[in-house]
Amino acid sequence: PEPPNMAAASGKNEARLQLSIFASTYKGCRDISSLIKTTIDGFKGVLGTNGLAVGGCFLENEYDLPWQEPAGLYGVGLDYIIHS
Repeated sequence: PEPPNMAAASGKNEARLQLSIFASTYKGCRDISSLIKTTIDGFKGVLGTNGLAVGGCFLENEYDLPWQEPAGLYGVGLDYIIHS
């Protein structure tokens, strides 16, 4: 990454997208997370009707979430960093 520019705004922005996936089976969570990763990891392009330019979308972290006892659900978390 570029070092911060203290003299002027760089015009670059970064956002974090955190996704929590829940399913009745652990395999179901992993199947859904695989579909999401295939779809958005490394994405570059334009999103939405307002034309939001995305310079890159990258998976930063993937982890198991605690068992959801009352609902009986498994969970997986995905953290993405999105550059514009």
